[in-house]
Amino acid sequence: MEIVRGYLKLYPFRTLYVADLDAIEQQGDNRDIIQALGLEYPELEIWLDSGLSLVDHYLEIQNTLSLRIILSTESIPVSTVKSLIGGDCRHPFILSVDYRSGNFLGAPHTMQTRNLWPTDVIILNLDQVGTNNGMALPDGLDFAELFDQYNIYYGGGINSLADLMQLKKRGAAGALLATALHGKTVNREDLLCFRQ
Repeated sequence: MEIVRGYLKLYPFRTLYVADLDAIEQQGDNRDIIQALGLEYPELEIWLDSGLSLVDHYLEIQNTLSLRIILSTESIPVSTVKSLIGGDCRHPFILSVDYRSGNFLGAPHTMQTRNLWPTDVIILNLDQVGTNNGMALPDGLDFAELFDQYNIYYGGGINSLADLMQLKKRGAAGALLATALHGKTVNREDLLCFRQ
């Protein structure tokens, strides 16, 4: 809760990205904390990656929280992604297209069925997450086409206004930030500039 308070003092964020790593790794979960966050900050839309095991739970309580579920190519089979995105109109899912060591994580079929992708897509470079080393867009993606067809949000290594403005120039809808905020390499003025 303290971290969220700190973020909101810095800037009036409307969205909070949460990765429940315990749930993703099936080592317990943090559903109580996530529900408490949603109740404490009803003005925030929580984007939640909790793996596959809790999707049904969060679908059941989605009317009590401002919540959107992230389906991650790293942790959810393509058949599940397809059935949820293609057949479940109860929820506006977000797809996270995950990369590590320059390689796409997930079934190749996911990249060949982009007609089934939702409108909002995260490109997550897991090598860069938490590093503050600067943005590094993965090779092998037609970013011009992706940015044109989807609302793209990039995460991984962003550490400066220059990174944010490069994303803005490409047409990104937003960016995932944490380490840069903690390290103060991105400040309130940078965020205001990015959102103009």
